[in-house]
Amino acid sequence: MTIFAIKYNAVNFQPIDPRPMMVGGTPFSSLKPAWPIGPRQKGFSTVSLGSYKKESMKNINVLLFKDFTTLDALGPTEVISRLKDHFYIDYYSISGGQAQGSGNVTIYTKPTKEIQKHDVLLVPGGFGTRELVKDINFIEHLKVLAEKSETILCICTGSALLAKTGLLKGVNATSNKMAWDWVIQQDTEVLWKRKARWMVDGKFYTSSGVSAGIDMSLGFLEDNFGKHVAIQIGKTLEYVWDDDRTHDPFA
Repeated sequence: MTIFAIKYNAVNFQPIDPRPMMVGGTPFSSLKPAWPIGPRQKGFSTVSLGSYKKESMKNINVLLFKDFTTLDALGPTEVISRLKDHFYIDYYSISGGQAQGSGNVTIYTKPTKEIQKHDVLLVPGGFGTRELVKDINFIEHLKVLAEKSETILCICTGSALLAKTGLLKGVNATSNKMAWDWVIQQDTEVLWKRKARWMVDGKFYTSSGVSAGIDMSLGFLEDNFGKHVAIQIGKTLEYVWDDDRTHDPFA
């Protein structure tokens, strides 16, 4: 088996410096990229679910904004991208254009008005949430998107934004423990659960900080496809999944 690596632009996932060369006797130019190009995520290794039809394809609409935490968004999408025949991932912001996250990562987004299917809405957290909770226009847009969506995956302080819409009143939810006091002030009628890696209440999934979004995403796949699928995907990522949503060492 030949093992090869290709460098990619972290912004648009296009190959960098594809110089003519031979890899295991095969011309470099004829090799297929091992990383996704474009909005459909292919990943290094994917999982096939023969018992599910492609008609069950769901859209994952990732809502980005200035100063989002990159891992909040791309950790879960990497997990979900392993089921490439069942989920289509695309990135949006209120007005479209470039959204800059942590680590100087910039992602080109479409305006939310172009969302065609409101299946799953993914809301990351980040330092940008501190200002957005005061942005009435953004919160109103988020509320409409969340109301239309079948499922909401909310990572880290993204739950502060969702709480501000009022949609989490009476809903069990959690968030980043490092920002806990600030988050819970956004709506005291939310049933905040401090000791939780992630929570599920109806169509709302909320996770603790940053990396917890990966655990929650695997939990989301477990809920929809079975635990064996989530475990298999964790293996393709070489990731040790904390499958106990009540286990939170940071609480």
